[in-house]
Amino acid sequence: MLDLGQDEAQSRLDFPMLNVHNFSRTSPASDHYNCAAWAAGIADRPWWPWEWPYYWPPEAPLEATIPAFVAAYATLGYVECDTAD
Repeated sequence: MLDLGQDEAQSRLDFPMLNVHNFSRTSPASDHYNCAAWAAGIADRPWWPWEWPYYWPPEAPLEATIPAFVAAYATLGYVECDTAD
């Protein structure tokens, strides 16, 4: 059985394709950051295109869309790849 910790029920709803073959826990759940922040290299505040307490780069549109995330990570120097490789 895959153990997702305290948030297991919600995690299974949010990520229904998780299973023991494609998932491993690397740290406990935290209110200090989230996956979007972690991908940005930030571990002291959550990132999301919402208002406080979340941070979102002011240059990026305040919307939960792929173009908004691309713009947010571009503020850190990330660039789009031509392929998924």
